[in-house]
Amino acid sequence: YYMHNFEMIPYDIFGDDVRPDRTAVGYTEDGRVILFICDGRCEKSDGALLTELAMIMKGLGCTYAVNYDGGGSTRMIVGSENMNDVTAEASRQVWSSIGFYRK
Repeated sequence: YYMHNFEMIPYDIFGDDVRPDRTAVGYTEDGRVILFICDGRCEKSDGALLTELAMIMKGLGCTYAVNYDGGGSTRMIVGSENMNDVTAEASRQVWSSIGFYRK
């Protein structure tokens, strides 16, 4: 699933039967960018189905949202602080990333 104009659009490449870590980026009608991650396969979080992720992004006010690679490559680092639980078993090399910097 991805979302456009508050409507969830089915996009069934991977199915919706797994609950891994998730990474999503969306934007709101007023132009705010929403960065979202959730951990999965750990004590604190079970992850999210794609439909749940779409509903979360909609709940955050996103009019458009995209699910990015998740699982072991899901990380959010602010400054030098890791914002999510990182388990060594789930980690893997990441070949691309999205970065935001202050001007």
